[in-house]
Amino acid sequence: MIGVDMKLLACAVFLVCCVVFASQPPSNHAFANRHLRNVTNTGDESEAEKQKRITVCEDSGEEKPLGEIRKVSQLCGKALSLPKPTYPKEAKGRASGTVVVDVVTNEEGRVIWAKASSGPDLFRAVSEKAACRAQYSPTLVAGRAIRTENKIQYHFVSP
Repeated sequence: MIGVDMKLLACAVFLVCCVVFASQPPSNHAFANRHLRNVTNTGDESEAEKQKRITVCEDSGEEKPLGEIRKVSQLCGKALSLPKPTYPKEAKGRASGTVVVDVVTNEEGRVIWAKASSGPDLFRAVSEKAACRAQYSPTLVAGRAIRTENKIQYHFVSP
């Protein structure tokens, strides 16, 4: 009796999954596949577009982007490029610490917003600038590239 119930339950779960998958509009799948082909090539952003994005990102007065943004863990594990911040001259020999920068990446994995949330003031601006130049692989949920939110930590040791 228990074996029959488990088989029925497994069949029901399978059918529900099939209905959920089938109910997804096919355009989403086509968009994700086309979009992923376009964004896995990190060279598709022109130098002018890249500079404009970085300039907007570095503007500390910008508000965090609105819209659907997913918090993800271990974003740094998907880093394609993670530039290190420069140690500020005014801090040499007298300061060290860790700066945490909150970042938002777009569907292509490019950082579009960065704001230091903790750490010594001397290191915050250079950390935000470095974070704005980072490049990650696109994050896919159900085959669709999404915006993500995470944190990057930069550790500064006095030279």
